[in-house]
Amino acid sequence: MRLSLSTALAALPAFTLAQIAAAEAPKVVTDIAPIHSLVAQVMSGVGTPDVLVSGGATPHDFQFTFDQANAVQNADLVIWAGTGLTPWLESSLESLAPNAPRLTLLESEDWPALMLRDASIFGGAHDHDHDEHDDHDDHDDHDDHDDHDDHDDHDDHDDHDDHD
Repeated sequence: MRLSLSTALAALPAFTLAQIAAAEAPKVVTDIAPIHSLVAQVMSGVGTPDVLVSGGATPHDFQFTFDQANAVQNADLVIWAGTGLTPWLESSLESLAPNAPRLTLLESEDWPALMLRDASIFGGAHDHDHDEHDDHDDHDDHDDHDDHDDHDDHDDHDDHDDHD
């Protein structure tokens, strides 16, 4: 079951209130950490969503743990980016939670799609040679850095004798 963003967000308070009345928080699963963070803020005081790919992990080599597969199977709602960002999740959702309501953010009418940006606006491709940086360890131009000859009288402070 696919939901629009406005439908899901409008239903979430009623959904959570029904869960609270039953003394049970809704079981919500998110795919990646940024979405988890947003959903956790919405669910604050009600429950904590599960996240499949936590902040330090990479979705490129993701494999479900038993606990994660169990969380998806028992989810009351799955909120995920969609196949554009986490394509590996779609087939897993079909097999693990075919009847769980899903909010696919990138497919939502209410979610603004941005144009893909060209790498050149971020400073261009990484095409410069690193050989020009090979002399960083030498620091020949800083040989006199530790001497500080112009500060030899720094400890004297003759002009501060009147301080207690």
